[in-house]
Amino acid sequence: MSSRKAEKGSLLKRGGDKWQPIKISELENFLISTLGHGVNVPNSRNLRKNLAYNLQYLELQAQILGEIDLTSVLSTQTWKCFIVFTVSIIEGVLYWLLLERDKLGFREWETVCKTESEARAPNKARILIRTEVLKVATTRVTNEVTFEALRKHAEKYRVLGDSYREYVILKELQRLRNRIHLHVGLEGETGTDFYKFNLHDFKKAKSILKSVFSALSPEASKMLYFLN
Repeated sequence: MSSRKAEKGSLLKRGGDKWQPIKISELENFLISTLGHGVNVPNSRNLRKNLAYNLQYLELQAQILGEIDLTSVLSTQTWKCFIVFTVSIIEGVLYWLLLERDKLGFREWETVCKTESEARAPNKARILIRTEVLKVATTRVTNEVTFEALRKHAEKYRVLGDSYREYVILKELQRLRNRIHLHVGLEGETGTDFYKFNLHDFKKAKSILKSVFSALSPEASKMLYFLN
């Protein structure tokens, strides 16, 4: 992969060519090697493409932050976009992983057979034992799953590993993602985006996204260089 580092303030490569992000096809191939083909994930192709689109957009945001001298307001708004898109990507990845591991679905059962037998209880009373054997008929999967539900399932089944830190950060990012509603939480002098998003939160978002993909692929650090 060629170097994509631009001259400061230009979004150009050294030599004058326009800066170019990672190709969507490259990101899709990376996601296939990282997440698999998603045989248990409904519309996996489209979800994979959405993940690739959002990763490419994060690469652009990281490039802007690194190469353009932004005002404090624009820096804050760019951090906000990065955090919101990061949470969306993690949401999609958790959805994918939980489905692939059969940890997110609603089973419907059908009866295979029923049996009855008589027996004697410890007090010598006659009792009737009824047994019903069932099998999975279908597994319905809904895409109407909240980020909070995905986060709790991920923590329960440890899909991101055993480190408690990742799940704590996810909860913090969920709170920040809710700030996408511009009319909510306006009370007081610090009720604006300018005070709700900061460099520390941006770095946490980068760190958790890098941790998620690094846990799944040894190639993550190289492919997703903009998270380093």
